[in-house]
Amino acid sequence: MNGCICMLLTQPLDILKTRMMNAKPGEFNGLWDCIKFTSRGGPICFYKGFLPSFIRILPTTVLSLMFYEQLRQNFGYIPNKKAAV
Repeated sequence: MNGCICMLLTQPLDILKTRMMNAKPGEFNGLWDCIKFTSRGGPICFYKGFLPSFIRILPTTVLSLMFYEQLRQNFGYIPNKKAAV
């Protein structure tokens, strides 16, 4: 869930970074110029490529949670005694 929220918040920045990296020298006068150019296509332009990024993150998140639970069950979990008081 956190990965999805993070992607929703950072996808527009990734789009702007990619546009500026691939731009010819002098195509944009700065970040604000890149934002204005990208916004001509509407808000959806800031989320191009969201689905492939989401599909890339989904298996990583699922596997991490699965391995974490298995390791915790196999090696035990020792609660902090001070926090329990």
